[in-house]
Amino acid sequence: AELEQADEQRTNMAGESELSADDRARVDMNLGYLAATANNLQLTAFHYERALDTLERAVQADPTRISTRKVYAQCLGDLGWVRQAERKLEPSVALLRKALEVYSDLLAKTPQDSGMVGDKARFHANLGIVYSTLGDHASALEQYRHGLDTHRKLAAMYPNAPEHQLSCATTQNALGL
Repeated sequence: AELEQADEQRTNMAGESELSADDRARVDMNLGYLAATANNLQLTAFHYERALDTLERAVQADPTRISTRKVYAQCLGDLGWVRQAERKLEPSVALLRKALEVYSDLLAKTPQDSGMVGDKARFHANLGIVYSTLGDHASALEQYRHGLDTHRKLAAMYPNAPEHQLSCATTQNALGL
C-alpha cells in the first residue's frame, strides 16, 4: 500500500511524461529522503532504486550529459548510505566506490563545482564509516583522510560557509582528532 501511495505521490508532483529523467530521479530521491526521515528504510530504498534505474537508462542514452551523470553519482552515493543503514555493507561499498568514480571523472571536466567536491568528500567519509564497520580500519582511515583533506580545502576556499567547517569537525571526530 505504501509503495502504491508513493507512486501516486510521484505522479502527482508533476505530470510524469513532462519530466526529464533527471527530474523524475530527483523526485524519487526526494521521496526517498522523506521516507528516510520517517525511518522507513524499505520505502527509502524503493525510491532510490527507482531513481537509480531511471538514471542508469539516461546515462546509457547520453553518457556525455554532465547534469545527468552528476545526479547519477549523487544517487549512487545516497543509495550507498541506504545500504549502510540496512546493514548491507558490501553493496554499500560498491555503490559508494562507483559514486566516487563518477565524481572523479566529472570533476576532471568541471573542477570548480564545489557541490560535487563536497559530495565526493562526504562519500569518502561515508565509505570510511562502512570500512570501519567491516573492520577494515586501514581502508577506513584512508577514506576519512581523503574526505578530511577535501573538506579542509573547501573550508579554506569558502570561509563563510559553515557547512565546510562542520564537515571538517565531523570527519576529524571520526578520525579521533
